[in-house]
Amino acid sequence: MQYISAQRIKSPKKQKMLKIKFLLLTALVFLSATVAAQTAVDRLERKYSFTSVPAPPQDGGPRNWEISVIPGLLNLREQPSARSKIVTRFTSGTILDNLGCQRSEGRIWCDFQQLEGGPRGYVSGEFLKPTVSPDGSIATGPDDIAQRAGQGRFDAAGPMPCARYAGQPIRQCEFGVASAGGGYATVVIKHPDGLPRAIF
Repeated sequence: MQYISAQRIKSPKKQKMLKIKFLLLTALVFLSATVAAQTAVDRLERKYSFTSVPAPPQDGGPRNWEISVIPGLLNLREQPSARSKIVTRFTSGTILDNLGCQRSEGRIWCDFQQLEGGPRGYVSGEFLKPTVSPDGSIATGPDDIAQRAGQGRFDAAGPMPCARYAGQPIRQCEFGVASAGGGYATVVIKHPDGLPRAIF
């Protein structure tokens, strides 16, 4: 009987069932850990740590914020309130444009949009730190480089090889760069067909 039991356990059907049970158990453990981490972030959102409202860029404040290391995802909310609808969630290290901060419900909330664009909303300030630029500085003050680039006021310009699509023959294009220090720049490339391309 023992020999038959061992044979049954080793049968392909039993092995498949054991694998499925193992995968389900692993998924359940992972899901539980994820929910616990997000619950920890939601609890942390209730904590207040800023002592004063940070200045917006136009008043000399940081141009961008970075989300500090957190144990899960950080909520971007529709309004400056922990009870407001969650628009999306961000991971640690996400860079956000500083659109100004305000005090609400005894905490500081900052108005943001992700650097590459996307939904706009509010993040609780205690999870933020000023973004360190590629040159090691913290960029402050207003960022007018997109506006200057649109007006053709460049800090540098010249020719460069370019193609609009992969596989096209390389041609010469004119480019212009408007920079604001700290690694921030807008590049406008003028293709021979007359259509410009902007890279932020």
